[in-house]
Amino acid sequence: IKGDGSINVILAEVLAGPNTDEQEAGLISPFAEGSQVIGTVLVDGLLEVHLDTLEGFPQDDSASNRLAFAMLVCTADQLVMGAEINQIVVLLEGSGDLEAINVPVSDGEPPEEGAPVACANYLSLLPDDLEK
Repeated sequence: IKGDGSINVILAEVLAGPNTDEQEAGLISPFAEGSQVIGTVLVDGLLEVHLDTLEGFPQDDSASNRLAFAMLVCTADQLVMGAEINQIVVLLEGSGDLEAINVPVSDGEPPEEGAPVACANYLSLLPDDLEK
């Protein structure tokens, strides 16, 4: 992932999926066109990720849907250097407000509506060398 190092740019590149060279190398993404990061806020280790819509995410409770959220959460949690991020909450732009959504997880109990998650909620989807 290339970018200017800001959380917004890095997460926007995750949502954009693989570029042409990466696609030719066989990389794929669970994301479709349609979702954009409209902002992030980091306070005391809690990262708020503000999205304009969930249209780019798989729209069912499938493994692809959980993988898409795992990619977003674990990229923020594991790959954003210089930022201490312990938990992530995803907020969706609504009718003038941002509303926290229930993020699907692959491991552990489903979080309460709008509760933060971490990469630890997706360990079964990660290769052994990336587990925390």
